[in-house]
This record gives sequence, structure tokens and C-alpha cells, in this order.
Amino acid sequence: MLPDRLSYNVNVEWDGETGGFARLEGEKEVRIDTPPEFRGRGVGYCPDELFITSVASCILTTFLYFKNKLKLDLKGLNVKAEMDVVREESGYWVRKMEIKVNGKVEKGQKEKFMKCLQLAKKYCNITRALADIGLQISGEAEE
Repeated sequence: MLPDRLSYNVNVEWDGETGGFARLEGEKEVRIDTPPEFRGRGVGYCPDELFITSVASCILTTFLYFKNKLKLDLKGLNVKAEMDVVREESGYWVRKMEIKVNGKVEKGQKEKFMKCLQLAKKYCNITRALADIGLQISGEAEE
């Protein structure tokens, strides 16, 4: 049975320069930094990179959940994501995000692949939170 509620915590601590360390539950650590374009050192991931990684990863893991549920015989899976951040008078805005999901499946499994993709689009909680930014998700399977 799936849980009714999940809670995640992160503690981000400044490194004394242009970034810091994000410590997640279980002692996982991610190095973050300001990109060189904004006078940072670029020695870690910038928040925009983590944001798009989070979206693409949510699609991947949600797809994998439905792959198991629908018994899809998946041989390979790739999620590519692209995000446009635009400077406007009021600052920077994420204006577009496009995700392409491509997979390799056994012969006769394309329809199941597309069903998993449809369900991943519908149930990924991260992408549902982003409905206003022009999110596009597409994909195809190769036999």
C-alpha cells in the first residue's frame, strides 16, 4: 500500500563563498553554486539545473512505477529535458520546459510504453505542480 503523505527535508548551508551544500535526509549531499554568468564559481549545480533534474527524474521514476504495474518489458529508457529561463523586466522566469521520453521495448510493447508515459504525465507530482509554465512532455518507443 502506498503512503497517504510523504515529507522531505533539506538543509542548505552557505559555503562562505558563492554556493553551499544541500544536505538531504540520509546524509545525502549535493554541492550547489552560483553559475559564472552571475559571478559565481560554478563548482556545483545551480538551482535551475536541480529544478530541471527534479522534473525529469520525477517523470522517469513515475514511468518506472507504471512500467512495473503494467508489466512493460523495457530494454532502455532515456528522459531528456530542456528548460528556457528568460529575463524580463521583473527578473528571470521559467517560460518553457520540454521533456522527451524515449525507450526501447520488446516487439509489440509500444502501446504499453505509451500508456506508461501517459500515466507518468498524469501522476508525476512535480510536473502537476508546474502546469502554468508551458510544460510539454512527449515520447516514443523503439522496438
